[in-house]
Amino acid sequence: MRRRDGFLVAMGALAGVIAVHYARRAVGRAKERTGTFARPAFVNVGHVLEWVRDLWRHPERLAMMRSNPAISGALSDAVLAALLQHGADEAPALADRVLAWLSLRGDALRKDQPTEPVAVSPAQERSVAEFARETLVRGARPNLDHVDALIDAFGVRTAHDVVTFVRLVAGIVLAANTWEAIVSRALGRPSPETRARDEAKIVSLLALAILPLVPIAYLRTVINPAG
Repeated sequence: MRRRDGFLVAMGALAGVIAVHYARRAVGRAKERTGTFARPAFVNVGHVLEWVRDLWRHPERLAMMRSNPAISGALSDAVLAALLQHGADEAPALADRVLAWLSLRGDALRKDQPTEPVAVSPAQERSVAEFARETLVRGARPNLDHVDALIDAFGVRTAHDVVTFVRLVAGIVLAANTWEAIVSRALGRPSPETRARDEAKIVSLLALAILPLVPIAYLRTVINPAG
């Protein structure tokens, strides 16, 4: 019996060594393949609060955005396509899956207010897509010079609604990327732009304080007379 037990222990130890060996090889291949985590993410808690504070203090902006027929399927699709976080040959990133699940296309946002979407030109779509990419790189902070260009292209009301939509989506992308940055760091591929402590604080803030407020924020846009 002791021999048998000893044999099983030895085999278990050998299996453990083999498993650790191949796990290390897998992590090593992942490191060689991707290097560091390169997607944009929130850099600290203050950055998150800056994004949330503006949306929370002004529910009328979200309400007006939802009721604006110019935030059409084509226009919102241009924003979502511009902010995709994976390449053509890669699996969807967490941010892409979250945005797909939220269904943030313009016609879905206006499902309780059926109106005909306003036609937009390819040049307008490209302008909005460029603005969305720039806003994401800037940490969901829009470039005011580019906002002026949007006003020239769409008018004041629609330009500001585009800014609201882009900031909302860009913040969601940054939040999802921050979560992936933590996982990537655990695999040995840290983000050069963020620190582990800040990533942990941000994810905790999002999970414990911000996500529970999302239903309330939505209700505030529904009952707001601006919508």
